[in-house]
Amino acid sequence: MSAFTSQLVRVRIESTRYENGQLLVTGTGMAGERFEDLVWHEPHGFHSRPHAGSVGYLIAPGGRREQGMVMAAADPGRVPEIGVGEAAMYDNTGNKVVLSSDGWTFNMNLTINGNVEVNGDIHATGTIIDDGGNTNHHSH
Repeated sequence: MSAFTSQLVRVRIESTRYENGQLLVTGTGMAGERFEDLVWHEPHGFHSRPHAGSVGYLIAPGGRREQGMVMAAADPGRVPEIGVGEAAMYDNTGNKVVLSSDGWTFNMNLTINGNVEVNGDIHATGTIIDDGGNTNHHSH
């Protein structure tokens, strides 16, 4: 069992950097052990870059920490409260996207590069600005 105890370590992240397309993480373990340039691991199609002060977990296959990878980092002071069964994407400035049974909620400014097609109604509580002056229904 002693081999398993050294395979998972809590790490406070100090810095991150990219090298050859790979995000590398430097941080400190709970006992003060320093880890430098460990590979950041996440599932295909998703990417985040944890900020200094985030807490992640070092997984060390076979107990070899120098070949370990860090994953699942979060800053407990910045995790948004969401409902049971909901999911959220968020950053360190308070921007967040929440997926709930009611749909998606974006709490941030949003830019879409590309065409938008809507198969349903659009309801706006603020001003709609059309820089091109193109509308189907226009009145003053």
